[in-house]
Amino acid sequence: MLYKKNFYLVFAISLAILGFAAVPSLTRHHPAPNILIISSLLFFGLYVYEAMKSTAAKAKNEEADFQTRMLTNELNKLQTLLDNNMITQEEFEIKRDNLKLQYANQINHYMNF
Repeated sequence: MLYKKNFYLVFAISLAILGFAAVPSLTRHHPAPNILIISSLLFFGLYVYEAMKSTAAKAKNEEADFQTRMLTNELNKLQTLLDNNMITQEEFEIKRDNLKLQYANQINHYMNF
């Protein structure tokens, strides 16, 4: 949300700079407005790139957190079933090892993403 607010601010500043650079009396005698156009476009482009990159990283982190919570809930359910004698110790260990493998795969996927 912060990037969205800052995006509008940067966009307004870029438009103001470009509007200043578009005044014909200023551009006739001095090359500075041309530099302003290029620098404002570069600044705006870099800002958009950083905002998109951070949004992708945030989505990746949220997905990893969701998967971790799901695996933790599954492990808690298995522990409850074991405590209530609904599954045997062997079944619990097999399913727990399976969850550990899923968790390790998820961590490897997160680190390589």
